Amino acid sequence: SWILPSIEKTIEIIRQKNTPYLGIIPDMSMFVQHIRESSYFVRAARRNGVRPDLIEFMKEAYENESNDAYRARCDEMLKSTTDPNEAAFIVQCRRTEYHDPRQLLEHMPYIVHIHGKFWEMDENCEETSINYPAILPILAEGGYTGYISSEYEGGEVAGDPFEPLRRYQTMLDRYLGTYPGFQMPALGAK
Repeated sequence: SWILPSIEKTIEIIRQKNTPYLGIIPDMSMFVQHIRESSYFVRAARRNGVRPDLIEFMKEAYENESNDAYRARCDEMLKSTTDPNEAAFIVQCRRTEYHDPRQLLEHMPYIVHIHGKFWEMDENCEETSINYPAILPILAEGGYTGYISSEYEGGEVAGDPFEPLRRYQTMLDRYLGTYPGFQMPALGAK
């Protein structure tokens, strides 16, 4: 998160030092639009017996609250639970955020690598939780030329562990304009 005090302090030090030896590595989980069933922490919560109503409540609250309000809700819920599996799920929910992808432009000079998180790639080669259609054109606009790692935290697709990666790479190619005739999409919002 850009807004955590420790990260803000780190970014300020990087700006002051202005050296190529310090940088930031954004994780695309900062741009989660929806908490889906495919999210590793939802799958883990279900495996660990977390109440289904709690899971659904947290997914719905995420859709309707600001990052700050959602974090505050999670903090309050953590105080009242005694179930370690519920607590682990709430902690993961608390870490989930949506930021405006245009914030990447402000930090572009300091971005040295990107963790390209993904959980579920649908049949149209789109990640269903993260706002890649807005993120990737902004990276191109900002002149980012570094690497985007493929950080997959989902399951197999049709029994093929490599299919999600193929779909992810297809999406990157499409949005970064490496296919001939590709038209950059309009920027989306949450």
